[in-house]
Amino acid sequence: MKSKKIVHTLVNKLKSKFDKKLVILLISLVIFLPTINILISLNTSKNQTLGKILAVKEITGKDQTNESFVNQTLKIKILNGEFKNENFYIKNKFYSSQAFNIDYDKNDEVILNITKDKKGTLKNAVIKNYRRDKYIFYVLYLFILVLILIGGFKGLRSLLILAVNIGIFILTVKLLLLGFNTLLISIFMCILFVVFSVPIVGGINKKTISAICSTFCSIFFTMSIILIVFKITGTKEISYQEMDYFTGLPSTVQFSIIDIFFIQVLIGTLGAVIDNAVSIASSMTEIYENNKQIKTIDLIKSGFEVGRDMLGTMTTTVLMAYISGSIPLILILLLNRISILGIISIEIYLEITRAIAGSIGIVVSIPITIGVLTLFIKKPSFRSIKT
Repeated sequence: MKSKKIVHTLVNKLKSKFDKKLVILLISLVIFLPTINILISLNTSKNQTLGKILAVKEITGKDQTNESFVNQTLKIKILNGEFKNENFYIKNKFYSSQAFNIDYDKNDEVILNITKDKKGTLKNAVIKNYRRDKYIFYVLYLFILVLILIGGFKGLRSLLILAVNIGIFILTVKLLLLGFNTLLISIFMCILFVVFSVPIVGGINKKTISAICSTFCSIFFTMSIILIVFKITGTKEISYQEMDYFTGLPSTVQFSIIDIFFIQVLIGTLGAVIDNAVSIASSMTEIYENNKQIKTIDLIKSGFEVGRDMLGTMTTTVLMAYISGSIPLILILLLNRISILGIISIEIYLEITRAIAGSIGIVVSIPITIGVLTLFIKKPSFRSIKT
């Protein structure tokens, strides 16, 4: 009988939790689905002419280098603008490699560049690219639903954090383009990221305060090392191909190589350090709540055990996140018989440097988080703060 009661109680709890999540999910459907549709329609009307491919005719062939190609005749219907519902034909040619051209299929939606004649009628149209915006919004909507379904109210708070952080990032970019000091703006962004992100999910308590403090200390330590290394070695050997595109900027906007590198390291390290600090603080807080008589040394050992378990996966994650963007370049260089050592020393050394800097931040955050949280938990003067 007792076992039946226990099972019945567990089932009722699961049902109540499921009902809450179902209500949250339904509310999110009502709120976010119309929002996504509005965003898609607004994005569609922003000075972009859209078309839909109604039919495709193809003729295959080979060029002088024996590479296969396909000549396409595309029948396209214009979906918006002053030439809405008009049909026209476009020629398209793509090679088997598709390095510089695209293979279009029936029912694909595309972005068009329209040319008018002197009379204002449609003269010519060229495909600029696929239309991808609505699919991005659909994936975004799926992400929101999964986040809320699994995370519940914490999922909603996580979504709020994401929106706030995107807003902070946009604000930071705007301020940089207005000519504000890069270093000061980056630090300002870092403070806003941390101060808004951690308390929204975890509330204001010992766990979140210790995570915030350890994040700031770890980031400060890591950035100090980077700046000291730059001071000693100089920045002559650091180069960005993308810096060549920073031409014709207003006189108030000045970007240096070290500025760009600093921002990249700061943003990349910040996310990993916050994740590490919050995870360790949460684990230690849970251990303390289950056994408030635990000795300080045992609590510290438990924190280090959690930190060591996370160390390998977090450093690998940071490295893979930086290196993944260079995969196409690495493959091209390998095909041209450039050695791995040459690729590392010439092309991807910046990615590796950023990954190492991020890993330093992760490693340093472990003892700092443990020390700060232990102080908050065990020190009598801090016991008034909610756990």
